[in-house]
Amino acid sequence: IGTDQAQTNYVIKALVQSQQNDIKQYYLFALGETQTLAAASDGYALMGLFQKLEGVGPLTNGGVYGQQFTNAGVGFKTTAELLRDYRYDSVKTQLMNLPPAIGGGAFRDAIGNYTYVLWAKTSIDRSESANANYTFPAGLNVAPLLNRREWNYSITATTTSIPSVSVPLTGTPVFLSDNFQLVSI
Repeated sequence: IGTDQAQTNYVIKALVQSQQNDIKQYYLFALGETQTLAAASDGYALMGLFQKLEGVGPLTNGGVYGQQFTNAGVGFKTTAELLRDYRYDSVKTQLMNLPPAIGGGAFRDAIGNYTYVLWAKTSIDRSESANANYTFPAGLNVAPLLNRREWNYSITATTTSIPSVSVPLTGTPVFLSDNFQLVSI
């Protein structure tokens, strides 16, 4: 499978699962793509966090940095921003009692705020299509309304409020929190 959506979802899920498995460093194949989408004949040319970087730097572009994120880059940036200073909480994740069709986990910051990353697990080979609903167990004391941020939050800056019961999920991860506050320590 080599779709834009699959690559974006993979990057976010790999970052989440790296924390869950205590992996300290995670590297992608390439920082920037080596070809444009129209010119690429090999999937490896389109595996970067940025679109083709050649010719968009300040030396060849009148002093302007013209780099542009790929969707995978946007997903990476969103995950990095929303989970910055958060650590995986295995106990809280266990208490979430995630069903087999749902992936994700709980992440806690230094003062006790939680962000939950959730997605519906895909079951069809070569497809990112999946749907599920998740309700937070009452014992978790999650607020009745949660803030929801999508994979592309770092570009859209859009937050919506949703009930903590029957949260709709797809194969693309979402970020949920009682509050999204950046905490400096």
